[in-house]
Amino acid sequence: MKTPRKHRSHKGQGLSVLTSSAGNSGFKQLTFHQLVRSICSVHEKFSVQVARSINRSLTLRNWMIGLYIAEFELNGADRAKYGENLFKELSVKLVKHEISGCGRRQLYNDKSFY
Repeated sequence: MKTPRKHRSHKGQGLSVLTSSAGNSGFKQLTFHQLVRSICSVHEKFSVQVARSINRSLTLRNWMIGLYIAEFELNGADRAKYGENLFKELSVKLVKHEISGCGRRQLYNDKSFY
């Protein structure tokens, strides 16, 4: 015999989780309004987490791009070949590889960020 579980709240995440309760097929009975509110709440909470995760990832990505460019300018085997055209040439190549956010100006900003 299963032990009935009650409505749990995960503190710190601001999410409510409905779990099995005795006498029905699995979940507490919700009104349609509560269902919509619950889905909106979950969507909002996870959207915020996704945005934060993406921001951290993009910040790290841009810093790493800046690092690679700075190191290439200092120690690149064929750096003299590109000279002042480095950012333009690099941007063109990266666009061909379908890498977004790698325009000439953005690459320069990434290097400055590093």
